[in-house]
Amino acid sequence: SGPAGHPVLVLDEEWTLEGVVSDGFGAPLRGCQIEVAVLTPTAEDPFVVHTNELGGFQIEGLGAHAYRLIASHPEYALDEIWPITRQLHENGVVITLQPGGTVTADVRDPAGNPVMAALARLTVTDNNGRLIGPRLFGYTTSAGTLRMDHVPPGNVSLRIFAAGFVPHCEQFLLPCEGVVVHRQITLLLE
Repeated sequence: SGPAGHPVLVLDEEWTLEGVVSDGFGAPLRGCQIEVAVLTPTAEDPFVVHTNELGGFQIEGLGAHAYRLIASHPEYALDEIWPITRQLHENGVVITLQPGGTVTADVRDPAGNPVMAALARLTVTDNNGRLIGPRLFGYTTSAGTLRMDHVPPGNVSLRIFAAGFVPHCEQFLLPCEGVVVHRQITLLLE
């Protein structure tokens, strides 16, 4: 019967992910950054490309992993899609970015003075508690004001951290695209 052969490891062939990005009206978005990274931590660098004038993009050389895709544009809320796999997305992916809403706040101490350089961390979840988009971070100005644009609609949790003050959490609804929600926040001394 002859000598036994060595086992042969057959890797999945590389594949190409194609897609198109548009705004809420269906117009193509040129210059969007598309980042595709392996879901599980690896040493593999993410793939990063930008959309063309027709909103299209193409990423070659993807392997047999599950990936996470982040589409970003400076004028729109981020969109994250996962898992991206060959089986699910062989025919490409269609991404629609929305402008999102705006969250503003005035952050004061108990005497009514502005609190500057306070760290703000904002997360948005859906009604099932799943995270929508990435966490957003910002700092208050010297006037104690804060503004975060391109926030996706949903259940917002805004946490404020400042030296010498008790951490503060505000929870509220950002009901739809294009709205501005303003909060007046008074931090308590530690």
